[in-house]
Amino acid sequence: MHIEQQISSTFGKEIFSPGFERVKGIFEDFHRYFGPEQIITIAGTNGKGETALSVEYLLLREGKKVAVWTSPHIHHIRERFRFNGMYIDEDVFEQTCLELMPYLHGSLSYYEFLFYVFCTFCSQKKPDYIVLEVGLGGRLDAVNVFDAKYAAITSIGLDHQELLGDSEVEILKEKWGVTRRMQYIFSGVQQPDLVDLIKQKSEKLSARLFQIKEHKNDYSLRNRHLAVKICECVLGHKISGRAIESLEKKVFQGRMEKWKSGQVRFTFNGAHNIDGIEALVEKIKFEKLKFDQIIVSFSDRDFSQIKRMLDTLLRYTQNNVIISLCHFEHNRAIDINKLNLLRDIYSAKNNVELYLDFNSAVKGKNILVTGSYYFIAEAQKCIGF
Repeated sequence: MHIEQQISSTFGKEIFSPGFERVKGIFEDFHRYFGPEQIITIAGTNGKGETALSVEYLLLREGKKVAVWTSPHIHHIRERFRFNGMYIDEDVFEQTCLELMPYLHGSLSYYEFLFYVFCTFCSQKKPDYIVLEVGLGGRLDAVNVFDAKYAAITSIGLDHQELLGDSEVEILKEKWGVTRRMQYIFSGVQQPDLVDLIKQKSEKLSARLFQIKEHKNDYSLRNRHLAVKICECVLGHKISGRAIESLEKKVFQGRMEKWKSGQVRFTFNGAHNIDGIEALVEKIKFEKLKFDQIIVSFSDRDFSQIKRMLDTLLRYTQNNVIISLCHFEHNRAIDINKLNLLRDIYSAKNNVELYLDFNSAVKGKNILVTGSYYFIAEAQKCIGF
């Protein structure tokens, strides 16, 4: 059995598992290996992964040893474990997992177990800095067992309301849990009322707040400049203009990532919730990007949210671009019945089609592939990852 299957079989599917106090005790021993001044925790509705990878990129340019924890993975589970820009060795990863599984079975969830493995590697490799992307929320996420001197909130939007709350203020409260008194806080949040609330909360913590205001129409640049500010505080000096320019041009996996297969050009960009899709459309309009087809699929969620995401794409296309809904196999994929319902609602008056697999959906020459990161993984496998 492949190691990913063994982990799933032992710890179950990747779902949110409450029990933060229990987890804190299990991770207690790791505190002796790294302190708050080494920890950079990144929370937010969207942009966490891009910000984390941007911080890694800049710190590596400065000659620092950097460990990065991200989730979910796109192609293989080792993508979550980055050390100095490289994935952990496959054999080492498998051996470590097999050694730890018997001791942690029944105590941790799938996500928590993988994070424990990551911390094990960190204790061995002794990086200068550890960048932690929050999986879900912040206050109760496993990464929050560590006090971070540097905490960032990239954005706030409505997502996972069943777990985080029904309003942006409630969601901010959950993500705010990664911040610490008298430390550094970085915000890419744009809503004026939330910006004011963050300022008030920071003052109560006697924390030093950095608010990113530029790049309103380009969420990707905003994430990267948030990373620049984080690194300037971590390093104690300004990041060079050359490094910033290089970062702005850097292409990260699944984030406006461009592939070519024969005569067909693909652009892959994960946008897994309402805010993500709206930000993507704003970026497309701002940069005047042109596509003749959009292939999209979503993770399973409330139908009204899925419909709103599709409505946003349709407002951008204005019937000039084919929208191809696509089914894909994954335990988190949207139910085929919901896709059929969407097709029935939209096909009569919009260029909306439904395909059961990615290869059948490809019709255009310049294609945007978006939606769930799990779907992007499936699409790239079909092309030939």
